[in-house]
Amino acid sequence: MTNLIEDWLNNEVKLSKKITKIEEDFSNGFLFGELLHRYQQISNFIDYKNKEDHETKVSNLKNVETSLRDLNVKLDKGRIFDILNQKRGVAARYLYQIKMFLSKKCINFENLMSKKGNWKFYIAFW
Repeated sequence: MTNLIEDWLNNEVKLSKKITKIEEDFSNGFLFGELLHRYQQISNFIDYKNKEDHETKVSNLKNVETSLRDLNVKLDKGRIFDILNQKRGVAARYLYQIKMFLSKKCINFENLMSKKGNWKFYIAFW
């Protein structure tokens, strides 16, 4: 699963940093925020800081928790602690859930457009 997530992040999403160690790279919460921002799932990316002090990490991950709640993904205090402490597999599991949510959202949008008929014509006409 980790290779799938790293491939997605590095080759499709193309975050500001090449992902090599998911637990380490996502432990301060900043890249979670960047990912959610890239997919227009948050509007407060300006509140995220790419710093390593404990206060900033907690603040970033609390913002992530709020955003994930809106996506029906639960991130509790115990899991925030696990991400902060780079517990193996925890960040990757959340990234996988985010990827699945975003994939489903994209598929639903495409299905909606295909049901509307020739939507490209309407967009071009508009």
